[in-house]
Amino acid sequence: MSRAEKAEIWFFVLVALLLRVGLYLAFAGRAHADETFQYLEQAGRLLGHPGIVPWEYVMGVRSWVLPGIVAGILWSARLLSADPLFGIEAVSVAFAALSVATVPLSYRFGRAKGGRAAAIVCACLTATTVELVYLAPHPLPDTLAAPLLFGAIYAADPGGEAPRPWRFALAGVLFGCCLVLRIQLAPAVMVGMLLAGGRRFRERLVPMLLGAAVPLLLSGLLDWVTLGLPFQSVWLYVSMNWAEGAAGTFGTSPWYQYFTFLRSGWAVLLLPAVAFAALGARRAPVLAAVVLAMLVSFSVVGHKEFRFLYPALPPLATLLGLASAEAASAAAARLGRPVAARRLGIGLALFWTGAWAFYGTLGPARHYWHAGLSVIGAMRIVDADPRACALAYDPADRWANGGGYSALRPGLPLFGFRPGEGRRQTAAFDYVFSVSGRDFAPFGFTRLACWKRDHVCLWHRPGGCDPFAGRPLEVTRRPG
Repeated sequence: MSRAEKAEIWFFVLVALLLRVGLYLAFAGRAHADETFQYLEQAGRLLGHPGIVPWEYVMGVRSWVLPGIVAGILWSARLLSADPLFGIEAVSVAFAALSVATVPLSYRFGRAKGGRAAAIVCACLTATTVELVYLAPHPLPDTLAAPLLFGAIYAADPGGEAPRPWRFALAGVLFGCCLVLRIQLAPAVMVGMLLAGGRRFRERLVPMLLGAAVPLLLSGLLDWVTLGLPFQSVWLYVSMNWAEGAAGTFGTSPWYQYFTFLRSGWAVLLLPAVAFAALGARRAPVLAAVVLAMLVSFSVVGHKEFRFLYPALPPLATLLGLASAEAASAAAARLGRPVAARRLGIGLALFWTGAWAFYGTLGPARHYWHAGLSVIGAMRIVDADPRACALAYDPADRWANGGGYSALRPGLPLFGFRPGEGRRQTAAFDYVFSVSGRDFAPFGFTRLACWKRDHVCLWHRPGGCDPFAGRPLEVTRRPG
């Protein structure tokens, strides 16, 4: 690889990192409640802090792998600052930095499959696609699985290179890590391993299977130690969600919902993107098959969220880059005006950057940046008040809309406001995070701020708190 190509990779890596970190810090919000209560809150419990315990941890259907990773980042951040919001930002920056690994992989994939122009536009798309930029900093298994899955595909599908067993063993380890984080990726992982392995069972599939066995066995051992039985977070999760339909209680959607998600962000670019992805499948069939496996397997499950599709986005961006370069090169040749590969790649990169900039700022995707701003914004106000003594959620059963203990400075308890229990309970707290639209002025509170998009208002009253006047939210101080 030439010095110029290395410089191009570093340029797009820097662009990707600046976009992800800069936009997160500018619009510090939350993409989904799971990042708070499934991971940040449980990571805090691992570090000895109180935390709200969702049903997944009560029943033992969630692995402690990701909370453990988040806990390591939080512990390191707290060596620098005791501010809980600094810790959350540190976690987000770390996840954003890990996501950037897809950029050089996309460049190399494009270089191997389509040449210099394809490499440039593939890296640009992976760096700037709005959904990749938006979701990357959020601590979710989907965002961490994305670079692992893409790395596994790249390691197992080396293009024209001679097969090397160590590459397939590495691919297996990465595939296995994907399954540890998101067992729902099993169909995509299976397709990727089978197609990359082909008929070379001994040379390719055996090293991949052995490599995948390592993280899977370690994960089973961790479940045994923390949950009580080997692989409990897998088989009990499947039982709860497939046999008993637990996931369906959070809502179901029709099979085409993921296309609706994409259309809401990509708008008129969706159909050209689908056509280009099909064209790119000719050069990278393994990538295309993995994306299709994810779309199909996720579409047949009733409960759908756009973040589930995140691991498919780096491969999809790479397919778009391959097809864009091929189509533009063919068009230039037909017009009798061939363009140098580097110039063609830069032109396409500018086009896609402009398209994403438009849809991310003025188009339908602009709503991403305003989602969940109330969580960090309200907690920042409470944490900044040295006289704050307690916070309540209104109503008590809507605690998932808030930031939990992970966003509050140590020593601030959480209460729940229960309308049927009268005025006396308000003596237990001096701040209220309300999602009910209730007027707390009759209780002596003043409205400090509202976030209309989240339907949240923050209320405050002067004076101290009587912890015996209200009922705290149920918490546990250690895992188990």
